[in-house]
Amino acid sequence: MFSSLRVKIAFGYIVLMIINLAVSIWAIIVFSRLGVSVGDILRENYQSVLASSNMAKAIENQDKAQQAMARGSAAAGHEEFHRNRDIFYFWYQRALERASNPREMKPLDDIGNGYRQYVARSDSLEGVLRRDGPSAAQRYLAAEIKPLSDKLKNDSFALLELNQSAMYDAYETTQRTATDATYGVVAAVLLAVMLSIFFSVQFSRFIIEPAEKLTERVKQIGEGKYDLTIDVRTSDEIGELGREFNRMTGRLRRYEQLNIEKILSEKRKSEAIVESISDPIIVTDASNNVALLNEASCLLFGVTEEGSLGKPLASVIADRRILELVDAARDSQNGGAEKRYPHLTFTLGDHTLFFKPRLTKIGAHGRDSMFGIVTILQDITQFKELDKLKSDFMATVSHEFRTPLTSVNMSIDILGQKLLGPLNEKQGDLLNSAKDDCRRLTKLVKELLELSRLESKKITMVEETLDIGAVIEFSLKPLQLPFQEKGVRLVLEVPPNLPSFTGDQQQISWVITNILNNALRYTESGGTVTIGADADEEEITVSIADTGRGIPKQYIGTIFDKFIQVKSVYDSTPGSVGLGLSIAKEIIELYGGRIWVESEVGVGSTFRFTLPLRRRIAAAGTEAGGEHA
Repeated sequence: MFSSLRVKIAFGYIVLMIINLAVSIWAIIVFSRLGVSVGDILRENYQSVLASSNMAKAIENQDKAQQAMARGSAAAGHEEFHRNRDIFYFWYQRALERASNPREMKPLDDIGNGYRQYVARSDSLEGVLRRDGPSAAQRYLAAEIKPLSDKLKNDSFALLELNQSAMYDAYETTQRTATDATYGVVAAVLLAVMLSIFFSVQFSRFIIEPAEKLTERVKQIGEGKYDLTIDVRTSDEIGELGREFNRMTGRLRRYEQLNIEKILSEKRKSEAIVESISDPIIVTDASNNVALLNEASCLLFGVTEEGSLGKPLASVIADRRILELVDAARDSQNGGAEKRYPHLTFTLGDHTLFFKPRLTKIGAHGRDSMFGIVTILQDITQFKELDKLKSDFMATVSHEFRTPLTSVNMSIDILGQKLLGPLNEKQGDLLNSAKDDCRRLTKLVKELLELSRLESKKITMVEETLDIGAVIEFSLKPLQLPFQEKGVRLVLEVPPNLPSFTGDQQQISWVITNILNNALRYTESGGTVTIGADADEEEITVSIADTGRGIPKQYIGTIFDKFIQVKSVYDSTPGSVGLGLSIAKEIIELYGGRIWVESEVGVGSTFRFTLPLRRRIAAAGTEAGGEHA
């Protein structure tokens, strides 16, 4: 019957509109008739009430006029009497015209007859007044006219009460009629509501049931049940949509059959690639369950792939460092855990292995959702061993340098003191240059030996309770004069009552002094170097900010490496080979802290390092499964 949803919906609306329109028109007709009836009744009775009241008032005024005549004001009283007589006749005539109740006719006839007698006797009052005088006129007024006047007023009030009673009866009749009309309208409205609900339900079922069936089947198809079809029984838009879904599911079935082998092939290829990688790889899903482990991971953590897949990562790998790395990668993009664990150390039998963690989120392109995290532990054991060999070689060379360097220094001092004979000016200059070179070599040897001891963890740590403010002030004392001489302002912003910590004052002071010397070296006269400190529940953070030339971005990641210096061809830094920040990094990491730099070329640099309040020195022990480097 209906070929489209639009026609079905329009038909439903038309039926509801017809029902509501019929009820509305019927209610308007009923209340309109009721209003007209009430208006007519009130208008007719109101005119009769008004006429009765005005007639009584006219008679009252005529009585006053006659009293005035009897007291001697004949002319004024006569005029007032005749004026109110006209008024009486006017309202008496209106009462006769508006009399709709047969009970009103007798009172009106009595009032008419009585008023004619009243007027006749009132005319005789003038004759009595002229003939016998005011006293006789007053006696005549009281004896002959006053009884008629009282009777007329009583009859007028009786007519008034009759009309008022009729109005009250009409009011009750109107109330009953209004109540009946209200009940009728309410019944009609309820009938209309029930009819509307009935037709609405019928049309809703007629329209929505096919849509609900279609929606349910679409959900099943969305769950992967591509062998289902939609039963199409209508020729409207929903039926057309069902036919299109049937065609779509057919195409999906063919597509699934064509591509399932390809997908499985790609999966096997990806797994083979992962297995072929020698570095340990761990893949976790969005719920932090293990999705994939390669053979290298199984060997490193002593687990099997079959017993690990689908299980929570914490139940498979007990190493808290891996758990912290994965949690940090899931919660943020800043790599905070990777900074804390730049290298991981594991012991397998008699071998010590070093790994650099790299974590990557797996997400849909252009979306914020995360499917999982890939954790790759890059094996850097070979580089660590080479670095250790290099450090051992540098330490050996430094030790071997110390004895001949001491002899050279002593020889230069003996020659400089002219104990073996006088020196000319050129010989003195050569000795001074040699002395400066010896100082630089001595400083280099000390730094190499210090770095070697730090890297090998063979340094002796002095444990004392320290206040960071006192340590900073101790570090600033030897630097006050150099800052004043160069014209660089040194600002101290350390709040009082910072928590104390355990450490070696000389080592921490060395770190602060080294960074301050670098800031002074690269800050021009008139600049500012600000040193501050802050603390939270876990660590103290020290910051040293300067307004110097800044560090180019390409050096930010390598500035703490050994033998790295950031300077232009015009810089001259005698005795410096780029070991200061490397030593500072080793000292801070020895305490379990971190050190980093934020810089912008032309604006300045800010070095920050942290010191844990609860001391966790790297050499203190090895965690379960290994220790971090």
